[in-house]
Amino acid sequence: MLNAAIFIILCIIWGSTWLAIKIGLEGSPPFLGAGFRFGISAAFLLLIAVISRRKIFAFGEKWPQVFVAAFLIYPIPYSLVYWGSQYIETGMAAVLFAAMPFFVAILAHLFIPRERLTFLKVLGMIIGFAGIFIIFGDNLGAEKQFGVLGMAAIVLSSFFSSSGTIISKIHFRDIDPLSLTVVQSAIGCLILTAVGLIAEPISSYNTDPKTVGSLLYLGIFGTALAFTLYFYVLKKMEATKLATIAFITPVVALLLGVMIRNERFDPLSVVGSAMVILGVFVVVAGDNLLRRRAVHSRS
Repeated sequence: MLNAAIFIILCIIWGSTWLAIKIGLEGSPPFLGAGFRFGISAAFLLLIAVISRRKIFAFGEKWPQVFVAAFLIYPIPYSLVYWGSQYIETGMAAVLFAAMPFFVAILAHLFIPRERLTFLKVLGMIIGFAGIFIIFGDNLGAEKQFGVLGMAAIVLSSFFSSSGTIISKIHFRDIDPLSLTVVQSAIGCLILTAVGLIAEPISSYNTDPKTVGSLLYLGIFGTALAFTLYFYVLKKMEATKLATIAFITPVVALLLGVMIRNERFDPLSVVGSAMVILGVFVVVAGDNLLRRRAVHSRS
């Protein structure tokens, strides 16, 4: 039950970060905004670690894996997403990033013996991806000059995030999730802020309440809380099943956009959302239901 509750919380938080990012980008350049976001996360969790007297650097011989996973989860994919999103529509970005569960499933099948691909996992991912495509099917435009490169960047970001997830699943079973998020957020902050200072004028960053509020939300909830919970539940849940969050977050973002910003929600979005939920259910629960049915029939 706890794992299911955390899964739902992560879907809600990361679904809401799409809206928070959109609001924040109205007054913030992307790379500096992302760097400051991770800086807030690192500072917030460091304060909690000091108050609770946690050992935040107790990684032993796993420092190389911590650094590699940090690069794969934070600066590399976020840089690619922000760059690629300049040349393709938001819907296209959502569809392409939803390839993450497929990448995770393939990598898990290759490198984690207990997480083999099954027919129901593949079927569920296809249903979920088709649902995402239906929802955003009318918003798949791209600029001709860099459109293909922008699409490739989003797919690559999904692949790198998936690789970081698999490394975390394999190597970080005995590492405190809060400590891991502190260090990796700090790495993401340093790299993305450096990129932002080189590529973006600091004068373009506004300190109005909306920009600062979105930044605090993204730093504390969208990063500090969410990634700590993510690394915690990754120890206990199959990586492929956890990765289906990438199907649900665009649906949550769509619903929040309708409720808060009066964005459009057509009948196809309802159908697509239902397919996403069905696909995630098949991936997460399908094999267990089949096993229980087989046991029941034998008894």
